[in-house]
Amino acid sequence: MAVILSGLTQIRVCEHGVERVVAERGPGQLIGERAALEVNVRSATVVALQTVVALVMRTSDFAAFISTNPAVLKIVEEQIYLRLREGRPVRVTTATSAPGGWRRRPGRWS
Repeated sequence: MAVILSGLTQIRVCEHGVERVVAERGPGQLIGERAALEVNVRSATVVALQTVVALVMRTSDFAAFISTNPAVLKIVEEQIYLRLREGRPVRVTTATSAPGGWRRRPGRWS
């Protein structure tokens, strides 16, 4: 998973042989967090639209980090929840996911 520090990306999925853009992600936003939380293969392709600088974590390091920092898990869940409400296809399987209780502004790490 990665936190974008600068630059812009597109998130693309391929359905029935047709690629489509489902989102753009920029500074302060996450990419790959669902695959890291679910320990699954990726469900989308990230394409850099410009030079991107990001903080990248291995899945095991991310899991260890959120285990010791539950507030970070809450932030990640906020972003997933926001994306669900935007109508983007997202499958949430984390045991702690529950609507309500979100206090920070969704969508940003900063």
